[in-house]
Parts: sequence; structure tokens; C-alpha cells
Amino acid sequence: MINEAWLHIYGQGVWHDDVYIVGNEIALKKLKNVLDEALINQSHQDNFFINDGEGYSIKVSNVNNIEKYGVPYSEEMAQEQNLNALFPWVI
Repeated sequence: MINEAWLHIYGQGVWHDDVYIVGNEIALKKLKNVLDEALINQSHQDNFFINDGEGYSIKVSNVNNIEKYGVPYSEEMAQEQNLNALFPWVI
């Protein structure tokens, strides 16, 4: 499994938290490609793995209306309160 794209993304729990992206070279190159393609084609996705073998997709969207999207915080005290906020998994 060493030839897999292993990528861990540790997101923000609350305001001002850092985001960490940790991956092997294969995964970081794939992530760069996803970002480059989203800049050209408005969106792109590819598959990655956690080091326990579980897979997931990263979906990147290039949007002009980012202010309409809900905040990405995971801790309850910081979660989005606007019921009309957009989220990428709903669109």
C-alpha cells in the first residue's frame, strides 16, 4: 500500500485553528493536480487514502460566491448558524 496516495487533512475545530495537510509525495502531487484542474474546469476530484487503508474523495470547487457558504468548523460552538448557508455536499 506504499504506492497509494496517503493524505491526512486535519481541519479547523474552531476559529483561528490551523489546518494541517500531511501526505506522501504521491498524494501531494495528486492534490496539486486536483487544485490545478479545479482552477481550469471549476471543479475536480480524485481519490485518496488514510494510512489505515480507508479511502475517500477530495472534491474541489472554484466558486465566486464563497461568502454564501457555511463556515467549515467542526466544533459545535463554532458551527454555522445561518440556516440558508450553502454547503458543498448539498449542492
